Amino acid sequence: MQRKPAIMFRAAELEPAIQLRGDNANEVVKRDIARYYRLIDQELSSITLEPADWKLIREAITSGSILDNPTPADFYAAIERMSELSGAYTPTVTAIAAQLEPLTPGRMAALFDYAERWQPQEGEKKGRS
Repeated sequence: MQRKPAIMFRAAELEPAIQLRGDNANEVVKRDIARYYRLIDQELSSITLEPADWKLIREAITSGSILDNPTPADFYAAIERMSELSGAYTPTVTAIAAQLEPLTPGRMAALFDYAERWQPQEGEKKGRS
């Protein structure tokens, strides 16, 4: 079996938070990433939307118009802009907002994670389609 390369990054800005959580930084980060991925998967599984709504969210997130750590208002504004650009029926944005409430930080992170790891089904194109 092919050996996978180690994952390494500089975590100077995270160092104080990591030190509070344990003595072995590698184990702390490994544990915390696993927790984060479980949380993301749980949050994502609690969201039920139509395929067109998922597509609109994915396009809004991957369009580059949303900066890191957006507020819910920024997120909804990006969805509305994408809806207008694509010609989608604008009230869909209101329906999406209603389905996502409460839009907690965990749900927002789950939606971003979904957009980043989305892989097209056969016949779909990755990115804007």
